[in-house]
Parts: sequence; C-alpha cells; structure tokens
Amino acid sequence: MEKHLFNLKFAAKELQRNSKKCDKEEKAEKAKVKQAIQKGNVEAARIHGENAIRQKHQSINFLRMSARVDAVASRVQTAVTMNQVRTAGQWQESSGQWSRTVPWPDLSASLDGALLRGATMLAQ
Repeated sequence: MEKHLFNLKFAAKELQRNSKKCDKEEKAEKAKVKQAIQKGNVEAARIHGENAIRQKHQSINFLRMSARVDAVASRVQTAVTMNQVRTAGQWQESSGQWSRTVPWPDLSASLDGALLRGATMLAQ
C-alpha cells in the first residue's frame, strides 16, 4: 500500500511539473506572437496565439489532474495510517492477553537471558 502511495505522490508532482512547463511554453508562444505582429506576419501570429491558448488549457488540465491524484493520495495515506493504528491496537490487545498469562518473574528472567545471550554474541 505504501508503494502505491509513493507512486501517487510522485505522479501528482510530475503533473505539477508538466503544468509549470506548459506555463513556460505558453509565455514563449506569447513572445513569438508579439514578434510576429511586430514583423507584420499575421498568419504566424495567429498560429503562435493558438499554440499559446493550447498550452494554457493543457497547463490547467495538468493542474486539475494533479489535484485529483493528490486527493486520492491523501485518501490512501489516511487508509494506511488507519491500518497502522488498527494493527497497533491489535498488537496491544494480544500483548495484554499474553502478559496476563505469563508470570512476571519468569518473563523478566527470560528477557534477561535473551539480552545476555545477545550481548555475548555481539562480543564474539
């Protein structure tokens, strides 16, 4: 689930980058329109104007899709968090039942023995 969440966030960022790229291309097309008008080339100005409009629409569409993907990523993030909370609650319930059945002095002795064995293994 976390892998899908990462992919969704990555896709949203990529869509935002594409939107910025389209904005930059739109500005370049507007500059070309201005140059074409100054040169008196009406047909080239019209073509560049259409390109600028297309880039603007494409930028808006990228932003819209980015917002939708980001909303889905947010919902997935909520689901992942709720799953982690649910898992922690189940672990707490099972550990509570386990701690009631095991006598504390035996538990303490077994944990001390495990720590001692781990320390000796690390020392070797």
